Formats: sequence, structure tokens, C-alpha cells
Amino acid sequence: MKNCTIGGEFRSGKKSILRNCVIGSGVKIGAKCTLNNCVVMDNAVIGDACTIQNSIVCAAAQVKKGCNLKNCQVTHHVVVEEGSTLKNEIVSGEADEEDFDDEDAGPALGDLVFG
Repeated sequence: MKNCTIGGEFRSGKKSILRNCVIGSGVKIGAKCTLNNCVVMDNAVIGDACTIQNSIVCAAAQVKKGCNLKNCQVTHHVVVEEGSTLKNEIVSGEADEEDFDDEDAGPALGDLVFG
């Protein structure tokens, strides 16, 4: 972790690299992730092997395994499906509560599955 501000109860998997990031409280980042110039807000979950650049992941959002995001904003309580590749996008919307599977990420207000 280089030039990062990290909130409490942060967890990161092995071999993850974070540069120039602001990470909120309760954030979980999987193994082998690379985050560069990102803001990840409270209780967000980033799956294994994700690459996220110049992006914002809002509170209680979930980015599943193997995603690649560049210049994106993922709004609160949104699920980005496994293996998604997104560039220059704002991901927001509504979906069913069962699409969001992390019980520690806070209350579901309307989740989106994207990918």
C-alpha cells in the first residue's frame, strides 16, 4: 500500500496492490487485486483478481471476482458481476436483494447486478 488512507476494519487478501487510494471502514479486498487512484467507500467488497483504476466504488457495493474497471463509478449497493470489464461507466440501478450476497455490507436498499 503506497500513499493510501485506510479506514478501520479493513481486510485485504494476499498479493493485493493499492496505490494512491482512499479506503473506507469495513472494506474487504480479495487476493491478487490491483487498485490505483481509487476511492472505495465503507463496507464495499472487492473480489479476488480485480483491477480497478481511477474509479469510485461507493458504500456497500460489491465488485465480484475478476472484474476490470477503469474510470468508473459504482454506486452504493450495486453488484458488478464476476468477470465484468467496464470503462468510463457509471453503474447504478435496482435489483433484487438476493443478488447481493455479503451480509456484512449493510442493508440492501436496491441492488443492481451488472455484467
